[in-house]
Amino acid sequence: MCYQVGPVLTIDTSAITVNGVSLEEKNNELQDYLIETISILENNDIISLADILEYEILPALEGLGEYIDLLEGSIRGGSGA
Repeated sequence: MCYQVGPVLTIDTSAITVNGVSLEEKNNELQDYLIETISILENNDIISLADILEYEILPALEGLGEYIDLLEGSIRGGSGA
């Protein structure tokens, strides 16, 4: 949802920030991890899969609730930043 909200609702995801990190940056970070995960799965590298899930993706997902709250405010007409 956080990735598609910008194009669908014409919301500037670079203006929505949490602790100095924009939603656009967060989306790009998560997309990079998912691309890396695909490569890991194609190579059947279970150890690397466990590592990226635990040490990269899980921490990156932990703060998404704050972005979602700001998105909701932006959708409802709030500032979003």
